Amino acid sequence: MADFLAKTDPDTYSIDDLKRDGTTDDTQLIISSGDASLDEDARTTIGDALFRGLPRSFRGTELRFVFFFNLPSTKERPACSLLTLSPYKKVGGGVTAPRAIYQPVPEFGEEARRASYQGSMVLRLTVDAQGLPQDICVEQGMGMGLDERSIAAINTWKFEPGKENGIPVPVRISVETSFRLY
Repeated sequence: MADFLAKTDPDTYSIDDLKRDGTTDDTQLIISSGDASLDEDARTTIGDALFRGLPRSFRGTELRFVFFFNLPSTKERPACSLLTLSPYKKVGGGVTAPRAIYQPVPEFGEEARRASYQGSMVLRLTVDAQGLPQDICVEQGMGMGLDERSIAAINTWKFEPGKENGIPVPVRISVETSFRLY
C-alpha cells in the first residue's frame, strides 16, 4: 500500500504499510513539535486509534490529521487565559463591532511552507477607542511560527472603532487568520 502521511500540529508523521485492518508496523516522526511528550501523544494517537478498520472502498494515497493543542504561552505568543485585560465592551446591546480598515495579511513562514503546513488560527484582541489593537492573544494557535506572524500583522491593523451610543469604546473581538498554499 502507498505511504500515508498523518499531520499533527506541528508534528508530521509518515506511516508506511498501512494494512486493511487499519494497523501499521511503523510510525516515524518527521517534524517535531519541540515537546517530546506531545510528539509521543500524537504518535500514539495516530498509530493506535485513528486507523482501525478502513472501509473496503478506501482508495486514498494520503491522510492528513490535525490535532489542536495549546502551546506554552510566551511574551511573543500570549495565551488569552494568562492576560490581564484592559476594560472593554462586548458587541451587542447597543455596542457595535469594530471594522477593519487596514489589515495586511500575515506572511507565511518558511518552515511552515517547507512542511506544506496550512490552516487557520483564532486570535482575541481589544480594539481601543482610537481603533488600535490591544491585548492580542492566541485563542486557537497553529504553531510553526505562524501564531507570532499573525500577532505581528494584526498589531499593524487599523480599525474603525466599535461604538456605544455613537461614542467610540474599546471592544473585545475574535479574528481568524488563515494560511493557505496555492
